[in-house]
Amino acid sequence: MPLFFIIVSCNTTEPPINHTDFYIIQLDVGVSEVYLHLHNSQPNRDYDLILERDNSVITTFNSSATDTVIVDTSLNENRDYTYKVSKSLRNEIIETTNEVTIKTLEATSHNFTWQTYEFGDFSSILYDVAIIDENSIWAVGEIFLKDENGDYDSEPYGLARWNGSTWSVEKVQIYDSLYNYKAYSRFNAIYSFGINSTFIASSANLLKWDFTQFDTKAFFMQSLPFTGQVTCMWGTDENNIYLGSGSDGTVYNYYGSGWKIIYQSENDAGIADVIGYVSPIDNKLNVVASAISQSIDGDNKILLIDENNNVNEMEWDSRTSITSTWTRKGLPIYSSGDGVYKYDGQDWKRIPGLP
Repeated sequence: MPLFFIIVSCNTTEPPINHTDFYIIQLDVGVSEVYLHLHNSQPNRDYDLILERDNSVITTFNSSATDTVIVDTSLNENRDYTYKVSKSLRNEIIETTNEVTIKTLEATSHNFTWQTYEFGDFSSILYDVAIIDENSIWAVGEIFLKDENGDYDSEPYGLARWNGSTWSVEKVQIYDSLYNYKAYSRFNAIYSFGINSTFIASSANLLKWDFTQFDTKAFFMQSLPFTGQVTCMWGTDENNIYLGSGSDGTVYNYYGSGWKIIYQSENDAGIADVIGYVSPIDNKLNVVASAISQSIDGDNKILLIDENNNVNEMEWDSRTSITSTWTRKGLPIYSSGDGVYKYDGQDWKRIPGLP
């Protein structure tokens, strides 16, 4: 039976409210698998831990860990399952957790229709996109058009907006407070919390759309030479945004009234992607950032940033290139670069059949 366990070495000091000291919670669920978290404040290998699915015992195991991640990969799509764990000593049930009912996802049957839109002329490029709703899609980059005389306009259009029927392109002005000048700029990243709370980032500026105009919220270039150009961002809300530099590996945190640097790479690894999640285990924020080396035999890595901005490295083969990372709730974590990989809490495995 394809069911396995992952022992988590950390000890959760702040369990969610309304739970006892022996409980299970759902971490995440897919089409054919579920991730459960078992918390046992008094682990003892003398006890047997009995896992039941729909009141049928599917395995018995021992664990001396306070926290255990259980992954069941033998499920059917679009179906309800109920789990519980019991603690047994000499075939006598001592304690039983709460029951958790999950519903697996249904495989998509959507018939997607793709359309192609082209923007600009020579050297035009789009870097990022945000879907606010079906009638409001924004893309940022560097779009060049001809002026009214038929000559190429050297000032880029940095923003493209979809209104539900047509695209429009716009120039957006930034302010360089270091040298006190304004200019139209390209933009590298966008993140939206809603139509009135959309942020775009140039290499050094963070701007917010307030429904009528863009306001500058942060300027990251403090001196020259400047190598911390912003290329990606993610946030929990408009007062907590993480931005990464693909140039020198700097990670910035914008906190509403200001910003600070929370990480700087010691080598040539730039931040390729950043994403975060709130852990169902302790309701705390974690941010995952992928760093890709600029050299052939470089030090590629995945960074894990906690809510206090402490930075640690996840286990990762530094020889494997990584360009993007995605997760909903911390498990599983997916990465792409030299192939597509999945982290189940124990190790990374390459997903076969994908580029």
